[in-house]
Amino acid sequence: MRWDIDWRPSLLGGVDGVITSVAILSASFLTDLTRVQTIAVSLSTLVADAVSMGASEYLSSSDEGREEATIPSSHPSSSNPNPGGRRERRIAAGKRGLLCAASFLLSGSLPLSLSAAAHQSGQAVRFSVLIGTALTVATAIAFLRHRTISSPLLSSLAETLLLVGAANGIAVATNLVVQAVG
Repeated sequence: MRWDIDWRPSLLGGVDGVITSVAILSASFLTDLTRVQTIAVSLSTLVADAVSMGASEYLSSSDEGREEATIPSSHPSSSNPNPGGRRERRIAAGKRGLLCAASFLLSGSLPLSLSAAAHQSGQAVRFSVLIGTALTVATAIAFLRHRTISSPLLSSLAETLLLVGAANGIAVATNLVVQAVG
């Protein structure tokens, strides 16, 4: 069964949100930021990136189908845009942008919330909470992906967890290298 909603923007936002939060939080753990500093940096970055993702999705989506939304005029070098088609395209693009931004915020704020709660724990516990939450969010995204594109569940889980895990591993490794060098 395929859902009638275009879930692609939520998949994009969700994956990017969880990867961004892991990168930010792993850096904050390694630099011993306070709980308040971690939350401030994380929230400001998540909100800014969510707006950026939503705006990018809007711009990308509003350009889709532009050729189909034109009505040829009698003169071969010009065309008149279909005002109704343009408006509908912008409304649909706005909805997709909002869905992308909301998914980014939700997926990014879950690891942030649980990691903030575990902030007084040792570094190993904070990393365990962070990675466990990130994998849980990635699993939910994989299930949504499975449902929306009717892919086999195991394939969707393997692909999503592999890609999110690799990106998160790179983020943590980069933070470890910077910490070791700095």
